[in-house]
Amino acid sequence: MDRPSKRTDAAAGAAVDKSEISRLGLGAVQFGLDYGIANRRGKTVLEEVRDILACAAERGIRTVDTAPAYGDSEEVLGCVLPRDHRFQIVTKTPAFDTGMITAEDARRLR
Repeated sequence: MDRPSKRTDAAAGAAVDKSEISRLGLGAVQFGLDYGIANRRGKTVLEEVRDILACAAERGIRTVDTAPAYGDSEEVLGCVLPRDHRFQIVTKTPAFDTGMITAEDARRLR
């Protein structure tokens, strides 16, 4: 059975074009935290984040995984990505009532 090329996100009502989401994604936890059992260098510096994202884009990776629990990784991505970037940013949020979105939530979603 063929899968549809688009799905509708029921919460947001937005269509997501699956062709824009890469099969392999880039995890951004080390952009915001000293994370990883083998991590000896700490949080990734901004210039290296730019290089990693450029390398990912060159290789067709278009999905970046982040979350508020990843320290300031969302803020780092906001600082280094141009407004016209082609990445799909995937972030995890707790379940919430859409009527209860705070100003901070709205800021993060921009």
